[in-house]
Amino acid sequence: MAARRFVHVGFCFKGDATRQLPIDALEELFGKARDWMRYDFHCWILYTSADLSVWRDRIKKVPGIEPSDNFFLCEFAANRYAGYQQKWFWEWLRKERD
Repeated sequence: MAARRFVHVGFCFKGDATRQLPIDALEELFGKARDWMRYDFHCWILYTSADLSVWRDRIKKVPGIEPSDNFFLCEFAANRYAGYQQKWFWEWLRKERD
C-alpha cells in the first residue's frame, strides 16, 4: 500500500462567479480518503494513499462536475507547509493519524 500523505484539491471556475460546486457529492467522494477537511469554498485537503490520477478521475465523474471545470491536485508533506490560518486548520493538519 502506498504511503498516506496530504493532497490539496482546489477548484477554479473562469467566467461564472456564481457557479456552485456539487459540495455534497464531492464530500461523499472525499469520504473515500482516510481523512479530509474543507477549509475554503473551493478548497479541500485529503489524507490519502490513493494516487493523484485516481482522485483526478474520481472527481471528473462526480455528478455536477462539468467537462470544462478546472481543478488542481497536489501532494504536500507533513510538517512542510506554512501560512496563516485559523487554529482548527493547524490542529487538523497536525493531529495523529494511523
